[in-house]
Amino acid sequence: MTISVTDAIRAASRARRSRFQVAPKIERTLDGITFASKKEATRYATLKLLERAGKIRDLKLQPKFPVEINGRPFTTYSADFSYYDRELGRVVIEDSKSTGTAKDAAYRLRRKAAELAHGIEVVEVLG
Repeated sequence: MTISVTDAIRAASRARRSRFQVAPKIERTLDGITFASKKEATRYATLKLLERAGKIRDLKLQPKFPVEINGRPFTTYSADFSYYDRELGRVVIEDSKSTGTAKDAAYRLRRKAAELAHGIEVVEVLG
């Protein structure tokens, strides 16, 4: 059986596609930063406004939380944002997720492992 070049290109293209729909890059770019989704970019814009208003401070993008078990690296959890909320008086770790991504087993395992290892609570902004 012979496969045409066109069929091979189509098959390779399908193999690389994410199972989640992603908006065009231009719609996900803000302040020169390309975000994983429009929802994440919109949340960033909201957090920047809150930071300018003085309600939050120390806004960080993609904070990483490495997880070790018995002294050996297990996984690394990357949240979308972390910031200090002046009203709550504590650091907030936040992740913007669609309902489909929030149900992903690998994501839930990394998030729970980071929460247990670092004593944090991840706030999910669903949409």
